[in-house]
Amino acid sequence: MRILLIRHGQSTWNADGRWQGRADPPLSELGRRQAAVAANTVADHGLTRVVASPLLRAHQTATIVADALGLTVVNDVRLEERDAGEWTGKTRTEIDAGWPGYLDDGRRPAGFETDDTAEAKLDKLQALLSRPDTNR
Repeated sequence: MRILLIRHGQSTWNADGRWQGRADPPLSELGRRQAAVAANTVADHGLTRVVASPLLRAHQTATIVADALGLTVVNDVRLEERDAGEWTGKTRTEIDAGWPGYLDDGRRPAGFETDDTAEAKLDKLQALLSRPDTNR
C-alpha cells in the first residue's frame, strides 16, 4: 500500500490570514488552481482511492484531484483539522490583541486542541490505514 498525503489548497480564510480550525471556509481561486496542479502532479502515481476530511476546503481539494483521476472522494471525520477554539476566524493581529504573548509563548486559548491530541490523531490515521474501507 502506498499513501500520498495532499494538503488542501488555499482557503478564503488562509488568504485573509484567519485561523480556521474546524471552521468551514471554501477554497479560494488560488486554492482551486493549487488543487488542479496537485491533480496533475499525482496523475501518474496509480492512485486508487481518495479520502478526505469532510471540511469544505479539504473536500473541494480532494474532489478536484479525484475528478481528474476518475475517482470519487470518501469523507472521513478522522482527518479533520484540530479545533482552534476561541481563535477560530481570528487573524494573528486579533489574537495578539486579545491574548497578548500567547503565540510567542506557545500558549493556546480555551477550546484549542492541544498537541497532546496529536497521538490520538495518529491512532485515527492508523485505523484508517488498517481498515481503508471503513467510514467513521
